[in-house]
Amino acid sequence: MSHSRARSRNNRSASIVKLRPVVERLEDRLALSAIAGDGFPVIDFSVDTAWNSGYTGSVSIVNDEPHDIDGWDLEFDLAADISSIWNATIASIEGDHYTIHNASWNGMIASGASVAFGFVAAGDAADVPVGYVFNEMTGGNPPSEPALSMADVTVGEGDGGHVEAVLTATLSAAAGQTVTVGYHTVDVSAQAGNDYGAVEGALVFAPGELQKTITVSVFGDTATESDETFHVELTGAVGATIQAGRATVTILDNDPVATDGAVEFEVTADWQTGFTGRITINNRGPAVLDGWQLEFDFEGDIPSSAIWNASIVAHDGNHYVVGPAAWNTGIAPGGSVSFGFNGTRPTESTVPTNILLNGVPIDGGSEPSLPMVSIRDTSLTEGDSGTVPAVFDVYLSEPAAEPVTVHFSTADGTAQAGDDFQTTGGAVTFDVGETLQTVSVAVIGDTAGEQNEIFYVHLTAAVGAELGNAQAAATIRDDDLPEDPGDGEHRVLAYFAEWGIYARDYKPADIPAESLTHVVYAFANLTPEGDVVFFDQWAATEKMFPGDTWDQPLKGNFNQLQILKEQHPHLRTMIAIGGWTLSGNFSDAVLTEQSREHFAESAVEFAVRYGFDGVDLDWEYPVAGGLASNTYRHQDAENYTLFVAELREQFDEQTLIDGRRYEISVASPAGFEKMENFELAAMSQHVDWFNVMTYDYHGSWESTTNHQAPLYTSPDDSSWLASQYNIDWTIRAYLDAGVPAGKINLGVPLYERGWQGVGTANNGLYQTSTGAAPGTWEAGMFDYWDVHARLEEQPDLYTRHWDDAAKVPYVYSPLDGGTFITYEDPQSVQHKIDYVMEHDLGGMFFWELSGDVRDPENPDSLIALAADQLLVVWP
Repeated sequence: MSHSRARSRNNRSASIVKLRPVVERLEDRLALSAIAGDGFPVIDFSVDTAWNSGYTGSVSIVNDEPHDIDGWDLEFDLAADISSIWNATIASIEGDHYTIHNASWNGMIASGASVAFGFVAAGDAADVPVGYVFNEMTGGNPPSEPALSMADVTVGEGDGGHVEAVLTATLSAAAGQTVTVGYHTVDVSAQAGNDYGAVEGALVFAPGELQKTITVSVFGDTATESDETFHVELTGAVGATIQAGRATVTILDNDPVATDGAVEFEVTADWQTGFTGRITINNRGPAVLDGWQLEFDFEGDIPSSAIWNASIVAHDGNHYVVGPAAWNTGIAPGGSVSFGFNGTRPTESTVPTNILLNGVPIDGGSEPSLPMVSIRDTSLTEGDSGTVPAVFDVYLSEPAAEPVTVHFSTADGTAQAGDDFQTTGGAVTFDVGETLQTVSVAVIGDTAGEQNEIFYVHLTAAVGAELGNAQAAATIRDDDLPEDPGDGEHRVLAYFAEWGIYARDYKPADIPAESLTHVVYAFANLTPEGDVVFFDQWAATEKMFPGDTWDQPLKGNFNQLQILKEQHPHLRTMIAIGGWTLSGNFSDAVLTEQSREHFAESAVEFAVRYGFDGVDLDWEYPVAGGLASNTYRHQDAENYTLFVAELREQFDEQTLIDGRRYEISVASPAGFEKMENFELAAMSQHVDWFNVMTYDYHGSWESTTNHQAPLYTSPDDSSWLASQYNIDWTIRAYLDAGVPAGKINLGVPLYERGWQGVGTANNGLYQTSTGAAPGTWEAGMFDYWDVHARLEEQPDLYTRHWDDAAKVPYVYSPLDGGTFITYEDPQSVQHKIDYVMEHDLGGMFFWELSGDVRDPENPDSLIALAADQLLVVWP
């Protein structure tokens, strides 16, 4: 689901349309040849991705002249066949000769500015455009050799054996001849033979090939050390120039600093430019450590706003002084406190050095090390009556030379002592040589249908051992499934935007749960390896809300959603993966059977771990049409179908384990050119429904005002493809494609789009503009509550109008810079509700929650209106 900061654009058609004939006269050609190159822009072409039978290409046009270009045509010869195009249209095709015309939003190229368009071509990637003619002027750039570059990579070393560092050498454009380049490794802080295996050789790019890989073995060990680096260098290229020929391989050490157990450091999350670290202070003395101060040197940067459970007392260069928060000044004997921080990646090591605890150096000491005592998570099915045991393993990392004792106690999570389990506490003792003991807690059975619940066991006050993983969770699997919604009910679903807790100040507690069947949390990210990971971990699991305590294991938005579900047992939550800005890795993640299995396994694990009832897949988009930086393949459509089948199978297996019902939805496009790249009928066999994004048909990327989400086409709309850019056409296309009506949710935007500099004719509708109007949070974008407030509070400035053909309202203000806003209100949403019921669709969804009026009792709340009419039998 594209969030409001970067929405998809359904009107960017990939269809080939002959807009006008191109008349070419010989005498014009002869006249122009005398001034060839005068005013001719810089035109560059590159192959973005290639496969056996085709490729995607990008063309950029740079206006390096002192005057603006107003409207453009680009002609070229191309042996490959263009099957789809974006950010431009094909005006004509004559044999191998193409004439490309600008799109409606990029015809103007200011002096010094550029535009770009892309296409999918069937054929050899070595067949590239030649013989450019721009606005009937011949010329263009002389042919040049493609450039070679190679990006840095980072690998974790492991504890033994080896891992592979894979570097990718990339040509900036397909070459028409063979390209060769040599490569070799160079020591930096990592040493060949000890830390990695030296390699050297040559890469050979066949004509049309864009990428080659170099694999280097990195050796694992258990030694605590700084992160290390070595280089891989490209040399002696033939047929190409070397642009970025040195790549750095960073070997991340995975062995935590020992520092005799008093202070421990670990990296809990890692990304290209930074990481999340956690420092734990253990009190190994016999008395309470009342107050603490930690000093250390650290080569990265820790912002004062990016530390939690502690505060930065002083910071001088690389030297940090950290003190406790108000709630963790004291550390009991055998106890510990931890604090975390987000830091930028330093050049040499992520490990703090020169550590002082209350002024005393922590340098490893000379005491013999103690074993670690830890406890493992467990799970069980609750039963219908009586009690069943939840058995936790308590274990030592190695046998101890003396007896070890550790105390334990239970703590509430979503499960409550007395109702769901029996409070338990005590101590376990390991005799010399023993490494495993157990703790048993009685879980109380019942017959109530409810969500799975969690409680915790904490280890404290270890004697003869250090505390390792001191907390474990027990998941109580409910064996009494709630009944499915009854006949006649429709879904009412809304997306919760993770970033809404910041400037928008919209929190999970603000969600009108009584008006919804489902809340979808946007977004989780997807790595190139197919791992589902956090987008903003602090917001998701670490931010403290009222009622939270610093030591509870799960905080943030995820915990608040769990609380909301406890208060509203009917409510189901789903995690959305991807979105407009996070879709770049889907193509890789679904490419092979193995990658699909891994992606599905990670998605299921993420949903189960954080209490979600399913997954919403938001790939924008397979094959073509999303961000230019996304990876695309022509087989994306087929692979997407194979993936949802795999995900369905793994969720069904999980249901057999925990008895829960899991749902899969797909955020899917309204634009026909993107729908063509979804195997809708095949996918519908595996998914529970499609959230069809029936909005963004028009917006301020166009120069002419129009409706963002018209229910029907208007006879007055003369825009390109007006007959297809409306909700009715989209929904009928889904039905015609074989999607059951009950698996279609109709989308309603709670954000609106606006233009400025709009003339008064037709109250601003279908009129030209000077650009995007200043919005609620960004240009061209308004929240529904903002438009609602303007109409109520400034009726002399803003006037509402109604398009009875399209069944949508709009606002026009000639006094506010000629502002035109296309939006939704109760009247338009009522028509869409009627449409859902008339066509027996599955329901309605809203993007996104913070855009509605904040008071659900307000008669103009769009979500409450949908709930009032669509939720007829929800228990």
